[in-house]
Amino acid sequence: LSSESHAELDEAERLDRATFWRYYMGGIDRLAWEAARCYRHRFGAANGWLTAHVTVYDFDSCSDSDFIGQASLPLRPTEETTVQLTDFSGGEVRSMRGPPATLTYRIAWRAYPAESRLRGAWRVTILRADHLPGLDHFQGRLTSDPFAVVTAVSQDGRFRFRQQTCVVERQLNPSWDETFQLPVAADPSALHTALDAAAPGLGAAPLGGVLPHEEAADEEDLAEWDSCSTMPPRAP
Repeated sequence: LSSESHAELDEAERLDRATFWRYYMGGIDRLAWEAARCYRHRFGAANGWLTAHVTVYDFDSCSDSDFIGQASLPLRPTEETTVQLTDFSGGEVRSMRGPPATLTYRIAWRAYPAESRLRGAWRVTILRADHLPGLDHFQGRLTSDPFAVVTAVSQDGRFRFRQQTCVVERQLNPSWDETFQLPVAADPSALHTALDAAAPGLGAAPLGGVLPHEEAADEEDLAEWDSCSTMPPRAP
């Protein structure tokens, strides 16, 4: 629509177009914020990762997935190892008559070439779980539909992101054999530099407040991102 054609629209049509243009711009801004936030927490941890926290759920399509159990895995080279899953209070997870529920995993460190933007990555392989309790009671089954969520937490606690396995249907002993990479950045200022090149001034903002991890993000952070990303260009 040309500016001349827009001027010929009546006031109601111009207001309607202005409203939906704001929606469009807001969506683009939200997408940019989510992408930058995701990138920062996945590829910005130069101090390394402390733990990989694994939570096993029973998938439900019509409601929130049910918590089954959890385990915290210290990030160090580890051959195939089996640990018990615990509940929120640290107690054993087990079915009515079965043995304790367990999780089997392994961890390896992979170093990257010196010229890479990453020093390397931890490779966390979630192999399987065994003896899970059956939670599909409403479906009249004694099984679960388990999946695992791997949440990485950095050494300084400032970075956090999560990844997820597939869902294994109707199983109490699911086998995933899925590997998740936790990258360690070589240069902690790389994202600041890239953001400043895209929008002068944005890279100078404290990114911890503008780009928090998923569990801490809210609309105020998006508003702060918007105010930073629309800063006027700096004088040359």
